[in-house]
Amino acid sequence: MLVTNEPDRAYAQVLPLDVDFCREDQASFRLEQTKGSTVVVAGGEVDLFTSPCLHEALIAAAACSAHLIIDLQAVTFLDSTGLGVLAGAYTRVREQDGSISLVGPSGLVREVLHITRLDDALPVYASLGDAVAGQNGVPGAGG
Repeated sequence: MLVTNEPDRAYAQVLPLDVDFCREDQASFRLEQTKGSTVVVAGGEVDLFTSPCLHEALIAAAACSAHLIIDLQAVTFLDSTGLGVLAGAYTRVREQDGSISLVGPSGLVREVLHITRLDDALPVYASLGDAVAGQNGVPGAGG
């Protein structure tokens, strides 16, 4: 059980993830299980070198739950390869009647999502709690 100062993560369970080929100084990816969804917590730069790690994290997350939440609050950069990984995951999860939501992208990352219109396909929420509520169909939990 992971205990944090973040109220949305107070009951999150950290799941094992084997992405050792990512350099920790460039990016990090962690899985958490919370309220019927698997959360992929991403951090750092998601680019040509680190997007394979995001891909592996999303595959591992999809094996745990059909409903994925990708926490982008700590992502500082997202290039076209990272966008491609997100779009591919969206396609795979939808084929399995699942869902993907995004949480808290920074201004630059949010702008890239908007320019590419990926934010039209993937709901974007301000907090993890809002994303969990949105996936559970709670009224007023829009992003």
